Amino acid sequence: MSISQEHYQMVRKHFFIMLGGKCNNCEDNDYEHIHFHHKNGTHISNGTFHNSGRGRDKRLWEWFTAFNNNDLILLCSNCHSLTNTYGRKKDSMIELSELKILLYEKYTREQLAERLNVEVLQVTRLLNGHSIMNIEQYKILVSLI
Repeated sequence: MSISQEHYQMVRKHFFIMLGGKCNNCEDNDYEHIHFHHKNGTHISNGTFHNSGRGRDKRLWEWFTAFNNNDLILLCSNCHSLTNTYGRKKDSMIELSELKILLYEKYTREQLAERLNVEVLQVTRLLNGHSIMNIEQYKILVSLI
């Protein structure tokens, strides 16, 4: 028996609240634009993957497993699209390590911070993958290479 749409939405809202109710990057709190993102980039959390079930049942199981393994965060649709695993389109974006090399060949951290209107430390965090950049920041950095 499959879970009802109503029950699915109730559980989804519960996860939304438990995970802070806003995008981990830009703090957008519009429920309709929030996605659940696996920090490890896959639906597999600590080697566990529930392969049975379909649709909503399977998704809820993945969320429970990821949440229990501290592998689930909230990202708005814009910030989520900037992750290198979004929609399984890894090849459509420049890898962060490649972007970092290309940028550091041409610019200092101070110059990049000025272009992004952030502190120098934030540039380092963004390019080392310790902070998720928003769509505008990504577009600016890509336009510089």
